[in-house]
Amino acid sequence: MGRNDAAIRRCWQEWADNGRFHDHDGRGRPRVTSDREDRLIVRPSVTAPDSSLSTIRRATRTRVSTMTIHRRLIELNLRSCRPLHHLPLTPAHCRVRLQWYLDQSGVDHAEWGRIVFCDKSHFQLYPKDNRRRVWRRARQCADPYFTIARPTGPQPGVMVKGVILLTAGPLWSSLKAHLQCSGTSTTF
Repeated sequence: MGRNDAAIRRCWQEWADNGRFHDHDGRGRPRVTSDREDRLIVRPSVTAPDSSLSTIRRATRTRVSTMTIHRRLIELNLRSCRPLHHLPLTPAHCRVRLQWYLDQSGVDHAEWGRIVFCDKSHFQLYPKDNRRRVWRRARQCADPYFTIARPTGPQPGVMVKGVILLTAGPLWSSLKAHLQCSGTSTTF
């Protein structure tokens, strides 16, 4: 209804006590923007989620501060969050990565069919954020509209790879781990 819960309770209590209620103008500073202007503020942040507050202010052509725009977006459950980054992998990329892994690890195609779990993690020493943000609602982080595909090149860090295989030995799985740091590879 666009009202605070306390204001609704107060009106309901006055209606129950007196059979009428008087709508107070409100206590505190009056709102600078109307409902129409609030909708104009929200529209650019939904259509272009990576827009900044100053860009939203220029797009709406209203004379309000960026802090007011930030408050209006938070009132409507739009938060400024870092976008999820993913690699733009095509089927050709996946085949090349599989071939590279098979060449590096010494695993043949028969053994590749017995792999239960495979994981590779890259820990960056100096993560690059660039302060890029998106406006999104809660639980929308995996939505493809809010993710950024960016190819990543070699970056300083440590690459850890692990594979769990089904074997015929006494243990149902064996673990192969490769630690790759600065171009050198160590197996343990």
